[in-house]
Amino acid sequence: MFFSRLVSVMAEGGLNVSVFKYPLGFIRVIQFVFLVIALAAANSWHADVTYVCVDPTTNTTKTPIQAKTTTFSMASHQLETCDGGKSTFWTDGAGGAAGFFYFTAVVTLIFVLIVTFSYVVLWQIYSNDKRIPLADLAVTALLFVFWFFCTSIWWSAANGIGGQTSEEHVKAIIAGAPEKWGSFVGVSANNGMLTISVLSGWVLVATLALNSWFIWKEVVPRSESAPTQIA
Repeated sequence: MFFSRLVSVMAEGGLNVSVFKYPLGFIRVIQFVFLVIALAAANSWHADVTYVCVDPTTNTTKTPIQAKTTTFSMASHQLETCDGGKSTFWTDGAGGAAGFFYFTAVVTLIFVLIVTFSYVVLWQIYSNDKRIPLADLAVTALLFVFWFFCTSIWWSAANGIGGQTSEEHVKAIIAGAPEKWGSFVGVSANNGMLTISVLSGWVLVATLALNSWFIWKEVVPRSESAPTQIA
């Protein structure tokens, strides 16, 4: 019955793009943009460590090794050693925090796309069935809680990654095991991308909170309103 009603509504009505002129739809656009930014920024992170080894037989330096990592599970990521093998370089990482951040972002992105489709294509169903705005409110409020915690955790993890990839810390690791890592040459990490992802997370926290308040104050009590009457 629901699907037959869905088909009939889609056949009868056009696209209610006017909803984007009002906070209900406009906030979802902002959320979509910052979700993409948060995911893209986190995916763009990498760290490069360069060190040079000494050949014990000839006592000459070898070609510098440039080891790159793009994973946040740094404690389990192995780099090439001077003897040709591989070994763990860092002792700490942020794999769990990154996983929580990615999971929350992907789930939110899917939800935002679905609910925006409902606003634009299925507004008649959305506005006439009070259970749907209530479900929208419940999920939006739940995502606000998720984003508050995951951004807080990710903020702490990003600071930890910055410390792990700092020049002082990398130098200390290499100096502590010269037979394994040789001597320090340089380190490069685009931790600015992590800062962007954290800031995007806080923007999402704010917009989801505002979104929840707006649905509760305007949409749920006035479910019979037309899109252009909601302001």
